[in-house]
Amino acid sequence: MNISLDVKYNPILYKYFTIFSNTIFVWPILIPYMKSKGLDFFHIMLFYSSIEILTILLEVPTGIAADHFGYKKIINVGSFLKSLAFIFLMFYDMTNIFIFIISVFLFAISDSLLSGSTTAILYDSLIVLNKENEYKSIIRSTRSLTMYSLAIATLSSGFLFELNPYIPFILTILFLLLSFFVSIFYYNEKRDNIKKYNVFQFEYIKNNIPEFRSILPITFIIAIFTFFYSNMNFIAQEYMLALNVNPKYFGIVFFFSNIISAIVLKKGDMIENILKKNTKWLMCLYLSVCYIVLFISKNMLISLLTIPLMRISSATILPLLDVELNKSIRSSDRATILSMNNAIVGLILFVLDPFLGKLIDMYNIFNVLKILTIISILYSLYLYIVSFKNENVSENVNADIN
Repeated sequence: MNISLDVKYNPILYKYFTIFSNTIFVWPILIPYMKSKGLDFFHIMLFYSSIEILTILLEVPTGIAADHFGYKKIINVGSFLKSLAFIFLMFYDMTNIFIFIISVFLFAISDSLLSGSTTAILYDSLIVLNKENEYKSIIRSTRSLTMYSLAIATLSSGFLFELNPYIPFILTILFLLLSFFVSIFYYNEKRDNIKKYNVFQFEYIKNNIPEFRSILPITFIIAIFTFFYSNMNFIAQEYMLALNVNPKYFGIVFFFSNIISAIVLKKGDMIENILKKNTKWLMCLYLSVCYIVLFISKNMLISLLTIPLMRISSATILPLLDVELNKSIRSSDRATILSMNNAIVGLILFVLDPFLGKLIDMYNIFNVLKILTIISILYSLYLYIVSFKNENVSENVNADIN
């Protein structure tokens, strides 16, 4: 039986789905949990890289499937498989290769199914409702609410972990099952049939390559920022372990991290209006300053306060890049192009993440923070040059028109 509401409810369902699917109690204690299972930082990053490489292989096929079969069906399957992935992760250790393989496969397929479809269904629904201009505000408000929910989860996770290591996993799985339940009520848009998908899959990819090439500059920028931001929690956990902070207090630090993210996401437009075209490179430079504070500070309180303040950068930049990317893609192929974008981003992370893990194991977290500082400063310079060139191009175009 097909259960769905009118398309006008999709933006509301998107908010609830996003909140439930991202309220992950596990993240703040994942590094100490996996280390307790016998993994060092390199093998932890290798675990995530295995997920990334398999996700890369699945990204485009699942994106095409979403464009042909409908976003709702893909989201339904992806959200259910993600809950299963955390069940297997709960029992993962170095001694059981079978659980390792199943965990990697479930995370990869759920990530690839959800990566393009969740935002695509929102953007296309807003187009149908003639409310496309509300996309960024909905994204920001939804992520802000999500951060508040995640803040409550992270505040309790450290203490729950000490009480019983499995409690954060159980709560995470329950919230993911709630997201699956919400996704059932998405408006079920009509799409092409399975036969067309199977026959024209490779031709379909080939036809979309020219459009994908046009978004490559945005993809590159997203990839580097994702490298910084996706490893932010892992680096923070390793950093706090190096400071001999008890893992049960990790949740408090991440509570403030998520509260700051929620506030900045809500006020992101104000920051953009102040910084304007300089937003990207200044936020990257700000991240460099945070890295510097972390490796030079001798005061634990200052160090622990800096970790939440790093979130100002990610909360400002990510919605901005999301809007830029979606505006560059036509609706009929949105999930496919988003999946191609995610595949390239995943490929870059597949190369960089294990390398980062190996550096931390070899040289310790403090020296790696110095390396990240240099990289982020150089990247800030690159973004400044790009923004300067784009400004000159715009001025020349306007001059030609006049």
